[in-house]
Amino acid sequence: MKNRKSLFVVAFLLFTFFWATPSSARWYDDYQFGFRINAPENWLSNSFVEGTDRVWAFASPDENVAVRVRAFKHDPHADIFMVISLFESEIFGGGQRLALLDHTLNGIPGKLGAYQGVYNGNQVGVGAFYTVQNGNAYIIWSMIPTHLFNARSAEADAVINTFTITSSQVPPGSGNHPGYQGMRITNVRMGDHLIGTYGLASVKYHFGPSTPEIFLVFNWSGDVGNSPFLIKWTYTKTGYLIDQITLTLPKAPKGHAKSSLTIPNKGWPSGNYSAEIIHNSQSLKKVSFSIGGTAH
Repeated sequence: MKNRKSLFVVAFLLFTFFWATPSSARWYDDYQFGFRINAPENWLSNSFVEGTDRVWAFASPDENVAVRVRAFKHDPHADIFMVISLFESEIFGGGQRLALLDHTLNGIPGKLGAYQGVYNGNQVGVGAFYTVQNGNAYIIWSMIPTHLFNARSAEADAVINTFTITSSQVPPGSGNHPGYQGMRITNVRMGDHLIGTYGLASVKYHFGPSTPEIFLVFNWSGDVGNSPFLIKWTYTKTGYLIDQITLTLPKAPKGHAKSSLTIPNKGWPSGNYSAEIIHNSQSLKKVSFSIGGTAH
């Protein structure tokens, strides 16, 4: 029985890391650690900090398929087995390693581990890809209950296979961004009702708890380069990243843009929020707004 389980999870691991890009998906870019990954738009997503680590967490709507990316600073000359040991002792502690192989993911060399174990009372199969690049360590891993593997593994495959190290990392605020030179954001406003494509019935920064959709609209001018805008919507009370939306800009010297956030299934939590406009890793504008009580 043990050998059959081992072969099953090794097969899971190899199957998981060799598939295609998800359809109806959204790119998530991490400018601090220089990587991007693509996940279905209807998946749950979150980004948070644990100590000095950045974690991106994705899960299918029923939370049976999970994919995570953990990134942190690491000595490029240090042994990659230090990263593997961290995962096995602190992240998936108690799991049994079944295999550890050399592997290349989208041209990125590293190690690929297969594991089985128990998570929240369920037997699960876990695959983890480890790599150290540009002074950063990355762990990209997926977890699926073993009894759902045959039916659900392709969902994890499609997400993991899109992980890419970006060509450069430019810390926000440095000002040295190709394509950023001369980029200006003006007339930033918010509201809850659009008139036409970019007009607002009224400008407001406080919204009622039943507001169906909240809009951010702004004008831009300057050198777009090849970089889209990234809009980050955050619940500032807890630092929870609600969503981040990529806006592709036209090849023009100026234009208008908008982004929006729709009410969650359980309604808006009361409190303070922010919408941040980012271009080429540069934070251009952060707008604060609040939700709760009666809109005014």
